[in-house]
Amino acid sequence: MAAGIPGVGIGGLFYVLSAVAAPLRELTRRARGSTRDPLWAQAFRLCGMAVGIVIAMWLTGVVVGALLQLTAGSVRPGAGPLGIGSATSAWRISALALSVGTLTMVLCAVQVARLVVASSRKRAAARLERSLVLALLMATGVSATVTAPRSMRAQAPSRAVAAATVRDGEFARARQLQREGRTDAAIAVYEELVRTDPRDADAWQALAEVRRRAGRPREAISALEIAQGLNPTPRRGGQIDRWRHESGAQFEPTGGMTRDSDRNTTQRGGLAIRLPLVGRAAVTASASALRATNSLEYTGQSVSAQTATLGVLFRPRAALSIETSAGASQVRAASLSTGGTVASTYNTPVGLARMRWRSSATGPSVDLRATRVLIDATPLLVANRVVRTEGTASADVPLFASLRARATGRRGYINSADEPENTRTLLGASLVRRLPGWGDIALNAQRIRLARPTTQGYFAPREAQIAELSSYLERESDSGILLAIDAGVGMQRMQTFTAAALSTWQPAARLWTHLDVPLQRTIMLRAEVDVYDGGVAREAASAAHWRWISASLGVRLTP
Repeated sequence: MAAGIPGVGIGGLFYVLSAVAAPLRELTRRARGSTRDPLWAQAFRLCGMAVGIVIAMWLTGVVVGALLQLTAGSVRPGAGPLGIGSATSAWRISALALSVGTLTMVLCAVQVARLVVASSRKRAAARLERSLVLALLMATGVSATVTAPRSMRAQAPSRAVAAATVRDGEFARARQLQREGRTDAAIAVYEELVRTDPRDADAWQALAEVRRRAGRPREAISALEIAQGLNPTPRRGGQIDRWRHESGAQFEPTGGMTRDSDRNTTQRGGLAIRLPLVGRAAVTASASALRATNSLEYTGQSVSAQTATLGVLFRPRAALSIETSAGASQVRAASLSTGGTVASTYNTPVGLARMRWRSSATGPSVDLRATRVLIDATPLLVANRVVRTEGTASADVPLFASLRARATGRRGYINSADEPENTRTLLGASLVRRLPGWGDIALNAQRIRLARPTTQGYFAPREAQIAELSSYLERESDSGILLAIDAGVGMQRMQTFTAAALSTWQPAARLWTHLDVPLQRTIMLRAEVDVYDGGVAREAASAAHWRWISASLGVRLTP
């Protein structure tokens, strides 16, 4: 690129640009519906190597520029070692632009030549094909009328065998796509199979099952009914009946209780409803009520709140889901922070918007979320009208083998009745390893910062740091019992607004469990427990050392 300076030429520049664009190329192929196995690990490895090359070239240019200035005696005093603080890079934008322009011209010329050669080859191949067809017709024209019936009888079994071999191969490919979590690609293969042979009951059955996993219950039932019509079996009949119940309206009443180390207690109950809409969408509605008390400080006083929301769930593809909801919370509370006893009522809007995309079981994923919620873990928070509006972005990419990298960013704004708006920022990074037969194990690091202290009932350090080892496990039995566990143990430290430095590391732990147990065909018992020990990661915490437990029990009904 520049004479006498280490770097890359036209070929090296082509490699660097291609390597940087490798993840984008894999993503584009997946978006176009390619069924080729994704090469995520190789793509991100090439991208990392290319970025490293560019950084090394830039540093080399800076060092060479500093040496040139040092040799010429033009370094200003106090510029630092080798004059790097005032040095300009030896690389020139003009040289880079000339290299990129030359590369662009070469690529354009190659593509034009490729089109010309391909066109001439295509014409030559077409002429050759026509000549061969004419020769074969002339050679077999006389004997065809005599041997046609016998040859047709001989070819019929071979054609059937060839078709069956192709069908089995497509089935194997579709099942492999399912194992990799590429549900949309598997659906495309099965749909092509039923288009080729509409009387293939097994293909309709497989298509129904994969559509159900993709969150398309009505389309799954339609395919299963076709399979049942082609080849009736008691098993399919039972599946159709069960799937109809699952895809219909769902009602889930729940009740629960929370308690923390400050003797705050909340009792809540609610009802969630899910109704299917046309296509791949569903409407949701929820209503809940809570009562919060503190047995130590605010004896005899309680806070009550009611929340109602209406939302829509939409899953256009197996890899993409969109969820939105909006509503309001109404609170009736005394002014507990000032010791008042006069009750007041206020309303505040709440809502959620979330988009999740995951290319496959081993591919990258993205999770975007925006929320506005009333922080109702303690009566003081509710009475002070503490509301959080927050945006979250999380990305997960494969590295190599079973190792993945995850990055998370959150930006939240906390508003209350008697203080200016506070800002809460969280940055997190994780290395996640999938353990076959077990689950996920991860190393997590988080950094949390708040803009100002508070007296409204939530913990607000200037800065907090968390290092954690966590594990996630999910198991489902053949009878439909589902168990999920998310546990973490680690250390945390923080700096308050009155402290000069970060504190020493202190232990922290958390545990979340969820259990689904089917009682009957239309009844599902659901239980959940959440335990937390450490007052840094949650706004509801009132101090650095804060413990909290929550338990809920619900029943999902699908009449």
